[in-house]
Amino acid sequence: MNSTSAPEIQTPELAFAVYQGMFAAFTMAVVTAATAQRGRTIPFMVFIFLWTTCVYDFVVYWSWNNKGWLNVLGSLDWAGGSPVHVASAAGSLAYTLVLGPRRDISQSQDVFHILLGSLLLWFGWFGFNAGTALRANLRAFVGFLNTNLAASFAGLTWVLMDRLSGASLGRNVGHWSLAGFMSGAIAGLVCITPGAGYVPIWSSPIFGATAALVCNYWTRLVYLIKFRYSNGISTSGRAGDPKILETAVIWFIQRYDDPFDVFAIHGIGGLLGLFLTGIFASKDIVALDPQAKDHPEGMGVIDGNAKRLKYQITDGAACFSWSFFITLVILLIMDRIPGLSLRYNGGTEPSIDSDELGKLETLVYPVLPFK
Repeated sequence: MNSTSAPEIQTPELAFAVYQGMFAAFTMAVVTAATAQRGRTIPFMVFIFLWTTCVYDFVVYWSWNNKGWLNVLGSLDWAGGSPVHVASAAGSLAYTLVLGPRRDISQSQDVFHILLGSLLLWFGWFGFNAGTALRANLRAFVGFLNTNLAASFAGLTWVLMDRLSGASLGRNVGHWSLAGFMSGAIAGLVCITPGAGYVPIWSSPIFGATAALVCNYWTRLVYLIKFRYSNGISTSGRAGDPKILETAVIWFIQRYDDPFDVFAIHGIGGLLGLFLTGIFASKDIVALDPQAKDHPEGMGVIDGNAKRLKYQITDGAACFSWSFFITLVILLIMDRIPGLSLRYNGGTEPSIDSDELGKLETLVYPVLPFK
C-alpha cells in the first residue's frame, strides 16, 4: 500500500489506481450517451466490462505506458485525448449505428439539468487536466489555467456562432443559448485535454475557439445532410436518384442518431486537440516540472519539430480505428446472444426510463400549493 507508481513520482499505487479508474469510468459515461431513449440497461452493463477490457485498456497502454507503442513513437497526450475522448466517441458512434435511430425525438431536455451537469463536469475536468501532473507544481497550474481558458473561449465562440447564424443553417441558431454555451465549453475542454500540460497559456484560447468553430459546424453539417436525405435530395444536389450515394453512406445516414453530439464534441474535438497539441506543445512548459521525462527534444511545431504532427495524426487514427471496429464486433456478437439484445423494444421509447430504470412518472415529493 505504501509503494509508489514510479520512483520519481511519489504517488501511492492505490491512489494512482483509483485515479486512473475514474478516467475509465468517465470514458464509459461518454459512451452511455449512445443508449439514450433506446438502449437496454443490463446489456450495456455487460458491454462496459467488455469494452474497458478489449478497447480502453489497450489504448491507455499504447498512449501512457512507457512501453506503449504510441508513447515510444513520440505521440503527446496529456490527459486522454485519445484514450478517453477519441476512443469513447468511436465506441459511441459504433453503438449508435448498431442501435439505429430513436423512434421518438420529441422529448425535450431541461436546460437547468444541462447547466448543472455541465458545470459539475467542468469542475471535475480540473482534476483530470491538472491532476495528471501528479504533483502540486507550476505545470499542474498551467494545465488548470489552460483548461479553464479553453472552455471559456469555446463557450463564447459557440454562442456567438449560434447567435450570428441564419436559422437555415441548423439547430438552435439565431438565438442566445445557454445550452449552446455549455456545448461549446465541453468542446473546449475536450480539445485542450491532450495538450493541457504541454502547451503555453496563450495558446489555450486558440484551442477553445477552434474547437467551437469546428465542432459547431460539424453538428450543422450532419443536420443538413440528414435534412436533405429525408427530403429525397442527395448531397450533390440531384433529386430522386438513389445510386448517387453509396449503399454504405445511405445506411450510415439512416442509422446515425447522436442526440448528445458525442461524436461531434468528443470525437472531432479530441482529434483536433491532438493535432493542435502537435503544433503548440512547448519544451518550456515541460521544463516547469523538473522531474518530467517527456520528450526533452523540440516538442511541437513552435519548437521546430514538425514531425510531431505525424505522430499525433497516427495516434488519433489508430485509437479511433481500434475503438470503432472492436466495439462493432463486441456489439454484433452481444446482440445475437439471448438476453443481451441491445435495443429496447417494449412499449414506447418514452417509457424506457420507467420500464428499465424504475423512474417514476410523477413527482416523488409533489409540490404543495402555497397559502
